[in-house]
Amino acid sequence: MSKYENTKEMSDYYHNGFYYGQFQETKSLENMISFLKETHSSPLKPDFKWESEYKDTFDLKPNAYSYNKILLDFIFEQKIPQMLISQTGFSDLVLGDINIRKVFPGSVYMGWHRDTYKYNHEIAVGRTPPLQKIIFYPNLDAKRSLQLKVLPGSHHHVFKSKLIDKLQILFSGSKNIFSSNNNFLLFDSALFHAVPELTEKSGSIRVFFNFCHSAQLSLFKGREDLHREYLERCKTIFPLNSPPADLSI
Repeated sequence: MSKYENTKEMSDYYHNGFYYGQFQETKSLENMISFLKETHSSPLKPDFKWESEYKDTFDLKPNAYSYNKILLDFIFEQKIPQMLISQTGFSDLVLGDINIRKVFPGSVYMGWHRDTYKYNHEIAVGRTPPLQKIIFYPNLDAKRSLQLKVLPGSHHHVFKSKLIDKLQILFSGSKNIFSSNNNFLLFDSALFHAVPELTEKSGSIRVFFNFCHSAQLSLFKGREDLHREYLERCKTIFPLNSPPADLSI
């Protein structure tokens, strides 16, 4: 019996590597959905553009967080920083970046993969330690659709050979993540996940909130204004002598 006390939330997140949570049904959620509908269908503000990142996908550039303040407001109004600690147990997670992506029907632009991994390479590939990502897949056309698949627990089961590593996809049950105006996915980015072929003719939109440990913020160059503002706002909700309120960059 361990002498350490772990909550059920932390235990489940550690075991599964993901959490499918529900947003608070507040005005902030209504505003976010309205903002995403407009961003998806209307011309962008001057100096912003949609830039292709992968086949049939377009990311908001030069960055999403400066496009509209609602994105950062949403994080705090939905108490995301508190939720991150209660689920992951990490008190030093900081918002590294925000991304908005539009995806259109076509080939599967990202099959089963991990964002961070080490196979036969001398060093790990991807941000290390893995990011803790939140993705919001709004349901803008009132039609529920499959957006992502995750393989529970696969962040713990990593084989040196990529071929052998991927075999676990065949015999392990995956979890389907559908579009929803009420739910979000938090996951460890070393977890196996895959984007299925999407069917919405008008395309779909999703928001990525990428959280990292404070020591990793240098990996998000050019986002220093976002980091400072996030940490300043953390000071209003956490004790000043405890992380993340006492972190600095």
